[in-house]
Amino acid sequence: MCLRRFISMKKLLRLVKFHCQIIDQIWISSGPRGSFILIFFSQESMEGQKMQEFRRSLPSFKERDALLDLISRNQVVVVSGETGCGKTTQLPQYILESEIEAVRGAACSIICTQPRRISAMSVSERVAAERGEKIGESVSFFLVAI
Repeated sequence: MCLRRFISMKKLLRLVKFHCQIIDQIWISSGPRGSFILIFFSQESMEGQKMQEFRRSLPSFKERDALLDLISRNQVVVVSGETGCGKTTQLPQYILESEIEAVRGAACSIICTQPRRISAMSVSERVAAERGEKIGESVSFFLVAI
């Protein structure tokens, strides 16, 4: 597993605790696009493994590459699927992970709408938990009264 993105040392330590037990290598590099940390994890924690296994079991995981390809080639993509297939929680993460791998993660903003306050809050909490983060780091929610 490889992680490339701009993060604070405090967040780095929290991610390491969530995702792995052993770190093989850490590279800190500087280039024309700025500095980055490249971490190679050799073994995930039990919590991280369970979360990844769950994510891989969702129907959307089988279509990950096809979805990312469609999104990269089209301005508008409509995704339809059964409740619980990963449309809301997984697809935004696939997009973010793809942008991070392409070293564009810091410039990536993904906005998901939900019809109710409780669903906005619970989806945000779920995605943040899957990423090993707290609400307000790379995942948050904003409520608008209409």
